[in-house]
Amino acid sequence: MSKRLTIIVPDQVAERAQASGNASKWFTAAGLRLLSGEQYLAAGVRHMAGAGLTATEEGARTAGEVLRAAEQRMSPETWAALRRGPQPYRDFLAARDAAAAADAA
Repeated sequence: MSKRLTIIVPDQVAERAQASGNASKWFTAAGLRLLSGEQYLAAGVRHMAGAGLTATEEGARTAGEVLRAAEQRMSPETWAALRRGPQPYRDFLAARDAAAAADAA
């Protein structure tokens, strides 16, 4: 099911969507990413509540700062593996650790 919308967006956004070759597909992908992020955040808040923790704006800011600092310390290869998902990241770490152990031997 889909609906047709007429929207007004900033010039920069409109230009990027048009440059994609398929503005509808571009906006749909962006919207789905936003919904996914909101669902991920809501799940995190529920899991925290289940553990007796309360999510606060200050806590979110602090967590974001810690996460950004950790991301800055990652190599491009590590970051790419992490973005592919949990199992590819675990595989990457295992291969990296095996290579380090072989070098140490």
